[in-house]
Amino acid sequence: MPVKKNDCDFLEQLCKQCNDLADQTTFLPLAQELIRALNIFLDINYFALLIRKDGHVLRKAIDRNHIIIGHNTVFHNTIWKIIQSGITQSLAEFSVTEEDVIKDFLDVSVDVVNLGKNKAVSQNQDDNNIVYSVPLTLQNSVIGALILIDTGNRTLEKNEKCVVDFFAKQFLINFENRLLSHGLKEVSVNDNLTDTFNRKYFIERFRKEFSRAKRFYTPLTMILAEIQNLKDINENHGHQCGDLLLTHIADIFKETIRSIDLIGRNKGSEFIMLLPHTKSDGAVTLIKRIRKQLQNDGVNILGKQVHVDIRYGISSFPDNSALDPDEFLKSVEEALDHARSIGADSLYVFSRDSINSIS
Repeated sequence: MPVKKNDCDFLEQLCKQCNDLADQTTFLPLAQELIRALNIFLDINYFALLIRKDGHVLRKAIDRNHIIIGHNTVFHNTIWKIIQSGITQSLAEFSVTEEDVIKDFLDVSVDVVNLGKNKAVSQNQDDNNIVYSVPLTLQNSVIGALILIDTGNRTLEKNEKCVVDFFAKQFLINFENRLLSHGLKEVSVNDNLTDTFNRKYFIERFRKEFSRAKRFYTPLTMILAEIQNLKDINENHGHQCGDLLLTHIADIFKETIRSIDLIGRNKGSEFIMLLPHTKSDGAVTLIKRIRKQLQNDGVNILGKQVHVDIRYGISSFPDNSALDPDEFLKSVEEALDHARSIGADSLYVFSRDSINSIS
């Protein structure tokens, strides 16, 4: 598929593949989905992804190195040598030596993905070359590399490189979310009560996501949710009940969102969620699922049936015309302000021209 910045079909396919990445719940399917996503957008013979257990953030997460190879033609030994050479070159700037890479390859699990194009290719090593490589870093640690190999004089155009960089970043975001969900991040970024991200870390991640959405002009939606009657619950049933309610609501939010989505505790009774590659109608659908679960299960805290009034503000880029992260945040706060003023269980979507209510 040709890469065209303003091609609606391209953008729709881009969002679809990002959502497919987000749907993967474990490491290996996530890595395989990255290879398949790249194959949709690029006509390349071989893709290779190395994840190194030596990266300090991964020592608890994986017990050996992994290489995932996607191929559109017959895989042969010369390609294996090119992959090793390409990874060595890609990681050299991070003080990973050729000896380190050789050790990685001696303790490696290999997974092969047949991408199905079955192209004819030369087995002469000189006829194959590395057309692009991306070192993969997470939490200031190099965890691997992504290598693209093709024949002849094939080179990647600038927009094709952008696609590779984009999906490599999406892979790392999903991968880090899985590490965080298993408590493997060494520096605490979570709210102690609800086990969601604290505001500082959430805003840090949001700024990166906004920069990426603005660059690729992809949708990005934020939800600001407030338990409007938390103060009354604390006064009538005690703060222990209020704390348990916050934990319960946070658990419902976490169970409902995708792995690519982010959730944090904004302050007090507020939660904030970020939905990459999602328009405002996708956020509305998500909230309807949350409401349905609350209605079906009810909220029982310490043997008491508690009524919960949650009000939601929604803002979506590019519809909100936000020029920077602060303007984006202001727009979702305005939406929540309108929800507060109207009534119980309200949901409001911000637009530049007006505020739209959804009962």
